[in-house]
Amino acid sequence: MFDTLLKSLEKLRVPPGTKLQFCFVENGESLSVGRRVKEFCQITGFKAVAICEPRLGIPFARNAALNWALVNGADFLAFIDDDEVAKKDWMEKLYAAIEARGLDLVGGPVCPVTPDQNLRNGRLSTIESTVFRGCEVRAHRMARNNSRRSRANTDHQVTIVTNNWLCRLDFLRQNKVKFDEGLGYSGGSDAAFFRAAKKAKARTGWVPDAVVMEEIPVSRLTLGYHFMRGRDQAISSYIIKFSQGQPSRPFVSSLLFVVSKLLLGMARLIAGLFDRGRSVVLAMRAFGFAWGRILAVFGYSSSHYKNVHGS
Repeated sequence: MFDTLLKSLEKLRVPPGTKLQFCFVENGESLSVGRRVKEFCQITGFKAVAICEPRLGIPFARNAALNWALVNGADFLAFIDDDEVAKKDWMEKLYAAIEARGLDLVGGPVCPVTPDQNLRNGRLSTIESTVFRGCEVRAHRMARNNSRRSRANTDHQVTIVTNNWLCRLDFLRQNKVKFDEGLGYSGGSDAAFFRAAKKAKARTGWVPDAVVMEEIPVSRLTLGYHFMRGRDQAISSYIIKFSQGQPSRPFVSSLLFVVSKLLLGMARLIAGLFDRGRSVVLAMRAFGFAWGRILAVFGYSSSHYKNVHGS
């Protein structure tokens, strides 16, 4: 997957009047991607470094990239995940939007694509195909809603996460916003970053045509995975919200949250009977959110990203 990302970045168009440098952060005990990054430099002529962040957990890796950009005097920092592919105009679109609108943080849509490796008999099973369609439905719904907000000039409400992300570093230098390393393996440190940035009066927006594609590994094309993903997102969201002291009545709000998610899950499960199962993934996520909130109230934490998916 990392090689596929690099091949897409080789074709990336540079926004006029700018220059690009790359920092690839490997989160582990040792660096294994150094040779591939050197090849990337030779092929493209771009300056690029590969650094190792031995403290395990996504927020440590994100802060390693952020600190590298700050130390090297960069004006902007973009993030993309190592299981994604960028379109040629991805950076042009993000940069044009953040400059034209005078924003501090922007993001764009992520479109799922089927895996091209590790398929049995070269194709997905029936259940895997159904789950993938559900992933597509969810991604397209999010992109459509966010695009509608962009047209209505209310896209400051869209949470910007690091799978497709560009930030103005002068804002971070002034406000000292970083990724919360206390979240470790749980996920959600980019959502927590967004909350902290908004609290510091960050101007944020959505860029509908700055698209990246994400390959969904076969191991994530199960209903169980999406239930657990919803569960872990709910746990992380609870920790982020209530560590900031809001709302003041967590048990009451949690009861309402759980009931609403259970009802939503039932509605989507029924809808799945009529849309060839497309709504079943959304149902599993809703049920997972309900269960995750219950666990969070009783003090459970998430270690979602201890399990590695993909190749």
